[in-house]
Amino acid sequence: EKHVGQLTYVEQVEDMLVGLCGADGSSFAQIGFVSQEAHKQLTSPGVALAARLTKKWYEAHSKSFELRKFQHSTGGDDWRVRLTEAGRAQIAARRRESDAHDARIKELSIMEHVLPKLSGDSLPRTLRAQELAALLSLVPQRGVQASSSVAAALLARLCQNGKALPRSVVKDAHPFPPGMLMKAVVGAEKVRKQKWQTESLDIILKAAALDMHAADDRPRCAIPTAATALWAAARWPFQ
Repeated sequence: EKHVGQLTYVEQVEDMLVGLCGADGSSFAQIGFVSQEAHKQLTSPGVALAARLTKKWYEAHSKSFELRKFQHSTGGDDWRVRLTEAGRAQIAARRRESDAHDARIKELSIMEHVLPKLSGDSLPRTLRAQELAALLSLVPQRGVQASSSVAAALLARLCQNGKALPRSVVKDAHPFPPGMLMKAVVGAEKVRKQKWQTESLDIILKAAALDMHAADDRPRCAIPTAATALWAAARWPFQ
């Protein structure tokens, strides 16, 4: 699906329907009305998009949209659309990721000054899980400034030397999702060979798998994050 800016066409319509159908997504909107709103709310690409918002288009994206036929008093058909549960879940994941992105930028900007001072043999005990995750994420970018064993030590500390519960890692490392940390592990290994703790690798892998499913206190991770985790899982040192 072609992208416009940072969102696909499907994602743009998902976001627009939140405003048209209500926050709970229970109301239906006429597909003709949705096309009119696309002209108003979207920029120049929206003109072409609005022309595509037909019954067949929604049927081709049934994971995100539910169509229902209503009867006019005159006897004609009135097709309407609303978000499916999966569509609403995808919006929640994108919003959470957007908020997390801002928090990550802030954490990374602070930790980039800390990384060059660290040694894998003596990590400060005061480092929080989010700080450990930020530092690990920085290693592939700032590897020349880090000691040879610091990446493996950061992961081991984050995973409590192989004793942490995967669900705790998902929660405690936020706003850094496990899939992103897996990518950092792969990148750090390319910069410098590490002596990874097998148990910690297993925990972060299981945490990424958990993050692909919604829980009571969070939505499932965004699709790009899941794709990153799958990409990293097929590479050393995870494979």
